[in-house]
Amino acid sequence: MDFYRGLALGLGEEPKYRKVDLFRQIQQAIERLYHERRITPVFILDEMHFAKDAFLQDIAILFNFEMDSTNPFVLILAGLPHLQGKLRLHQHRPLDQRIIMRYRMGRWRRKRWRATSSIG
Repeated sequence: MDFYRGLALGLGEEPKYRKVDLFRQIQQAIERLYHERRITPVFILDEMHFAKDAFLQDIAILFNFEMDSTNPFVLILAGLPHLQGKLRLHQHRPLDQRIIMRYRMGRWRRKRWRATSSIG
């Protein structure tokens, strides 16, 4: 619950107590940002390969908007390659089906790392 309360606070809201109320509050704050202020919030969740199944299911519910016409947010799930397999499990199908784009980075090689780290 701390994550969701922190998210509500980050969106400028005083967090509700019950989870269902908190989720709706977060959704309404995102919709206000998008429709009234014309801001598309970007949420980046890193290390998602460590996420528990319950958290992934919550994310599917929390970010369930009327997505047929618009996307009022951008959600980036970052993690190691086995995150993709985890998302393809039956219990995570609702979240997996909402993913618009998938990107898998290749391995960084020392030669490539040295070239980018010496710039500047």
